Amino acid sequence: MKKYTFFLVVCGLLWQSCAKSDRVEPVIQEANHGLLAITIGEPDIDVSHGRQTEDYTDAHVSIISLSGGENVEYASIGDVPDSVELEVGNYYVHAHTDSIPLPAFDAASYVGNSEWFPIGDDSLTHVEVDLGLNSVKVEVNYSENVQTLFYDYHVEVFDEHSGSLYFGKNETRKGYFIPCELTIHAVLHYVNSSSDSTSIEKMVSVDGVKNDFLIITVDGDLEFGEAIFDFNLDSLNVREIDIVF
Repeated sequence: MKKYTFFLVVCGLLWQSCAKSDRVEPVIQEANHGLLAITIGEPDIDVSHGRQTEDYTDAHVSIISLSGGENVEYASIGDVPDSVELEVGNYYVHAHTDSIPLPAFDAASYVGNSEWFPIGDDSLTHVEVDLGLNSVKVEVNYSENVQTLFYDYHVEVFDEHSGSLYFGKNETRKGYFIPCELTIHAVLHYVNSSSDSTSIEKMVSVDGVKNDFLIITVDGDLEFGEAIFDFNLDSLNVREIDIVF
């Protein structure tokens, strides 16, 4: 029994020794250099509102020198090594995904910058970059009442610079806009008490801020053959805009 116990202890010590010897510590190769370790933070996800995070791992990463040194570029987050050797000096890290002209559907893009930081001689510096949405994300939902009582309906969202997106009754995609004032135009079509086809509409303007997620919910009802309408706006990190007819 004693030999068996001793054998286990020795094996354990040997395993620990091997594990330590396999661990490669970063080594600074040149004088007047230090090491930088970068962590890219995942964009916020609001699970309660079903917010999804589109792929951000293809973000380009740049280490920008503020001291006249050479900048370092990486094509994606996966290309960034565990540590980067840099000349002594001041730097910041910029990360961004590719973007397309907005407004557009399913066109999320992300951006993030670190604060500036010093790289010291023979030192290791850790920096975290948080990514955020580089645009305004818009989702449109229609209540069960609207889907049941109105034969057609839509929302069109305009930005003050470059165009609009049309959210028809079967549209499920998310829209993306440049940060600016947005005008929301909601229209419901129904048959009135005289059996005539008619419509009712409302417009509201909101300030679209970078990294905003606007959830527009359209609700409505018919009373004596006429539509009832009102507006409510709740301003949150995730902003819910209720359009009630």
